[in-house]
Amino acid sequence: MEMERYLLEKFSKNLAENPTVHWHNRFSKLKDLIEQLIASSPSPGNDAAIREKLYRLNNLFAECRMLSYSCRFLPDLPALYNIKTNLNKIKEELKEELTKRLKDGADVNGTAGSPTEHGQAGQSDEGETLRETTKYVDASKVHGFEAEVMSLLKLLVYQRGDEGDGFKAIGVVGKEGIGKTTLCQVFLNQPEVKKYFQPRIWVFMGGLPQEERDKKVRIVEKTLDCLGLEEEIIKSISTSNDLQLQELIHALHLQLVRKRYLIVFDAVDDAVGEADDWYGLLNSPTIDDKGKLTADYLANGLPKGYGGTVIVTSRYEEVARMMVGGEENLYRMGPLADKDKCWKIFKEEVQKDEVVLNVPNEEDLKREVIQKSAGVPLAAKILGQILYDHEKNKSKSNDQRQQS
Repeated sequence: MEMERYLLEKFSKNLAENPTVHWHNRFSKLKDLIEQLIASSPSPGNDAAIREKLYRLNNLFAECRMLSYSCRFLPDLPALYNIKTNLNKIKEELKEELTKRLKDGADVNGTAGSPTEHGQAGQSDEGETLRETTKYVDASKVHGFEAEVMSLLKLLVYQRGDEGDGFKAIGVVGKEGIGKTTLCQVFLNQPEVKKYFQPRIWVFMGGLPQEERDKKVRIVEKTLDCLGLEEEIIKSISTSNDLQLQELIHALHLQLVRKRYLIVFDAVDDAVGEADDWYGLLNSPTIDDKGKLTADYLANGLPKGYGGTVIVTSRYEEVARMMVGGEENLYRMGPLADKDKCWKIFKEEVQKDEVVLNVPNEEDLKREVIQKSAGVPLAAKILGQILYDHEKNKSKSNDQRQQS
């Protein structure tokens, strides 16, 4: 039997025999992607990439199964979060491989990714188009960011005063899961922000090419795409590789000139900190005394003097500081002051789809959630997802036993 088929059958059997294991739904979706890849493999039985993914998935599932059966209420959060991070990485690798095979003409059933995750337009509640590369957030289900949203409103809208037409760049920084992305999503959808800024766009900085020049080109292309420029036009901007980045920057400048725009560059990683000045000092001048762009830096695609604003989110303070121009332009986020907010986040995640929270002692569970989440919203959400999956799968198993 082919090694890939053997590993897939082993993985499928583990999924079927352990329906209540943590992250079961995530593992199941990855199995579907693996099956699509195997069906599209140009050399069945000799696909090293698929084989490597299956080895990793089987190992992660075994680790997850151990955690699922070794806890009282909730598992070791850092270990579960590490598994989730690895699963997300495998998911992106599988999607990338599927996309590549689609482009190469492979016959793959299904798609490589949902439009809402890859830059398609969504509709705001006012009917206008807000193009973005990340999902919307339901503000009614966000807890604990009221003060932070007000601080950003004061900084970027209410207190602009005489500098209202000046350019502003700030960096929202904090450790992973603290709520940087969620805060900015809620901020973008405030009525005052919608009235003050137009256009408002969101550029997710993850999943960029490794090669530095390709990375820069992709950032500008994604920004132009989020501004609504058609893909065909973006591709036709430059036919010369030597001038491609320069002409893309020029096109970006033309799209934004004379507009009070708001751009969020979300999840900027530490690789930017190792790069050249292309990413740095977004608030620097863009044109010389002759009215020409001074260079093909990212800053030169961002017109100054019209009230434009850029928000950079990053776990890495030095990266954000380099991009936004100093310590005074950093906005630091810490754990939620009201730890009970984490309990609310947890309960909403568990009780979605009308799942009943069924535990022997809810107060004990609440104390454990507050202690393990430590004021980090994502931690509370992950704990809720874990218990939600557990209760959902347990209910499904009970139904199957009753039917048999």
